[in-house]
Amino acid sequence: MAAPQLTRTQRKLLRKALDQHEGLILIRGVSAARVVQPLLDAGLVREVPSSEADVAWREGYALVITRAGRKAINIEDDGE
Repeated sequence: MAAPQLTRTQRKLLRKALDQHEGLILIRGVSAARVVQPLLDAGLVREVPSSEADVAWREGYALVITRAGRKAINIEDDGE
């Protein structure tokens, strides 16, 4: 399967996740779904339950980068 074509914003979002605790992706706002949905569809990020409002991208859920997301930006990691 070919690597998905990422926008500059999506690539930046994935790279910033590498600096966050447990690979959390911090994004909010009206345009969040437009940026995040393709990443979810491609398996580059996944939703995890979260009760912390400051990391939630939508109520009750946070996003984390996956191994495939790391690979898409050429970062290999043992964890997920």
